[in-house]
Amino acid sequence: MLCIEYKDNLDEKFYSLIDTEFNKFANKNDLECNYMSFAFVAKENNKVVGIITGHSYYKEVHISDLIVLEQYRKKTYWK
Repeated sequence: MLCIEYKDNLDEKFYSLIDTEFNKFANKNDLECNYMSFAFVAKENNKVVGIITGHSYYKEVHISDLIVLEQYRKKTYWK
């Protein structure tokens, strides 16, 4: 029987298992994992207006957080 447990935090052994499985997949499919976390901060007149965080691996990008401060929402910056 399959059992699924909720975890607040993962131990290092789980992160090691994740890393191992990602690398197995990459090797099997002739891919380079290239895992990288990133963060971008948008500023206007030296004031923070937004933040985006996430990570990339293989040829994918995953966004974790996308925050635009309320007073800057619905503004047009590109024309």
